[in-house]
Amino acid sequence: MRRKFVLLLFVTLAIAALSSVIVLVRAQAPTHVPFTAHIMYTLFKYPSGELGRSFDETVAIRPDGSSVKVHQRTDKMGQTYTIRGVRDLSAKRDFTADELTRSITSAPLLPALAASAAQKLSACKVDVPGASSQILGYKVLQSTSPTSTRIGGEILYDISWVAPDLDCFALKVVTYRQLPGKPLMAATVKRVRSVVPGEPDPSLFAAPAGYIERPPSEVMRMSSEMLGKAPPPLSTSTRLDGIYSSRNSRSGSQ
Repeated sequence: MRRKFVLLLFVTLAIAALSSVIVLVRAQAPTHVPFTAHIMYTLFKYPSGELGRSFDETVAIRPDGSSVKVHQRTDKMGQTYTIRGVRDLSAKRDFTADELTRSITSAPLLPALAASAAQKLSACKVDVPGASSQILGYKVLQSTSPTSTRIGGEILYDISWVAPDLDCFALKVVTYRQLPGKPLMAATVKRVRSVVPGEPDPSLFAAPAGYIERPPSEVMRMSSEMLGKAPPPLSTSTRLDGIYSSRNSRSGSQ
C-alpha cells in the first residue's frame, strides 16, 4: 500500500513539474513586435545616378510572425494596382493577390517556412554595437551586408539601419552597385516613411473576394498582356509552376 502511495505521489509530482515546464515554455514563446510600416523605394539609373523611378510598399507584422507585403505598381494607363503577398502562420498558408489580373496564387505553408517566420531575432547583427542614430524616433544601428559578386564582376551590397525595438526591422536600406570599370554608387534607397505600432489591420491578411486561383505562369502571362510587356522566360514560369505544384501536392498527400 505504501509503495502504491509513493508511486502515485511521484507520478503526481512529475505531472505537476511537466505542466510547469509547459507553462514556462509557452510564457517564454517569442512574440514579435506588431507594426505596420509604409515604405518608399527610389531607384537610380546606373551609372549616371539619375533618378529612375520610385514606388511604395506597405509591410505589416503580427505578434505570431505572420507578415504581409503590399507592393504598388502602375499599369500602362497610369492607374495604380497592388500585388499583396501574405504569409499567415495561424492559417498555415501563403498567398499572393494580384489586383491587376484579379488572381490569387496560394499554397500551404510548409513547416520549415513557418518555423523560420515564427523565429524572433535575439539581437541585431550590426557593424558597431555602440554607434547609434535615430530614424522616426527609433534608435537604429548600422548593418552592412556581405558583398555579393555576380557573374561579370558586378558588385552589390547593402547598408541598413535597423531598429532593435522593431525586431531589427530596417528603417533605411541603401543598396550599392558597381560594375567593372564603373563607379560605386547607390542604386536603390529604401526609406520607411512612417511606422504605426500595434496589431495590423486584419483586412491586410484576408484573401480578396472574387479572385480566381491561378498558377504563377497564368498570372504572369495575363499581366504581361495587360501591361503590353514581353512575357517572362519560359524557364521562369516553369520553375515557379513547379514550386507551386509541389507545395500543393505535398499538402494533399499529408
